[in-house]
Amino acid sequence: MTRTSRSALALMAAAMLLAVPPLVQAGEGEGNLVELLVESADTPQEHKALAAYFHDLAENRRAEAARHRSMAKYYGGQKQTERQQGKEHCDRLVRLNEDEAAQYEALAKLHEAQASQ
Repeated sequence: MTRTSRSALALMAAAMLLAVPPLVQAGEGEGNLVELLVESADTPQEHKALAAYFHDLAENRRAEAARHRSMAKYYGGQKQTERQQGKEHCDRLVRLNEDEAAQYEALAKLHEAQASQ
C-alpha cells in the first residue's frame, strides 16, 4: 500500500471514529483501528482528528467519574457494611476514570502539538 493510500485510509478511519462519540470503552476491533491511525498519522489533519478523538474519550471518562461521584453520595453516611463497600467502589472508580481522562488529555495534547509542526 502506498503512503498516500495509507494516509487516505487513516483519515477515513479517523472520520469514522469521530462520527460517533465514544459511549463506552474502545471495542475489540476499535483498538486496532486506533493503533493503525496513531501509527500512520503524518498530516496535521490526521493529528487533529486523533486529538479530537482522545479529547472525546477524556470527556467520556470525566462523565463516568461524575456518575460514580454521584452514586458514592448515595452510599455515604450509611451503615458500615455493604453501603460502605459501595461507596469505596464508587470512589475508586472516580479516581480511575479521572486518571484515565488525564491520560487521554495528555495524548490529545501530544497530537495537537504534532499537528502544529
